[in-house]
Amino acid sequence: MENVTALLASVIYVFGSLIVVVIFDNFSSRSKELSRKMLHILTGNWILISLMFTDILALALLPTMLLGLNLLSLRFSLVKAMERDDDSWGTVFYPLSILVLALAAFILEMPAISVTGILILAYGDGLAALVGGKWGRWRPFKIAPKKSFIGTLTVAIAGLVITAGAILIFQGKTAPTAAFIIALNTALLAALLELADKKGSDNLTLPLGTGLFVGGSLCFFDWVAQAVFFGVLVIIWALVFRK
Repeated sequence: MENVTALLASVIYVFGSLIVVVIFDNFSSRSKELSRKMLHILTGNWILISLMFTDILALALLPTMLLGLNLLSLRFSLVKAMERDDDSWGTVFYPLSILVLALAAFILEMPAISVTGILILAYGDGLAALVGGKWGRWRPFKIAPKKSFIGTLTVAIAGLVITAGAILIFQGKTAPTAAFIIALNTALLAALLELADKKGSDNLTLPLGTGLFVGGSLCFFDWVAQAVFFGVLVIIWALVFRK
């Protein structure tokens, strides 16, 4: 019964969100990027519903359907509100990431893996595009000249808050200090992965990278390893800022 309820909630939520965004896109005079990011954020919230499932096949059903739908939409432009006018595969990578992380979290019994990876992608990447588009005048990154500092900072802040919250809520035995250092490293990693985006690749690399990092950190937490990883990230960021 739990799986039937979860499936029903999933279908109502995801397709309801799609309908709302399509209507908004058709009647709003705002840019289509806003519609895309609205759908980006709303779809990501499904990962919280995914925690209701007790059967792995039922869990995999909706993201698999969305993967097929997005492949068709990419080919035939079925849902223009979620497509860009380029050759980006981001709309296909997104449900693929959801599927992989939802299954990983289910099998390992670690909800923080999927919640962290997908919500950082949904809110971090989604809000970064909107914030960067409006206020992103400073663009200091050599490897990504079109990305703004404030947009990248938005990803990092979202990564920090979401990761710490997910660990403390869903992995209750983790000490707050350990949760913070994992969240800090995840935030720096998330911003770096978003910065390295090519043709929507961050819809795959960002959630998988952050989700698996959090999972590995929770399973094999070590202060020295976290400190070393932090140092490596700081060095990489110093190089990213170099002119």
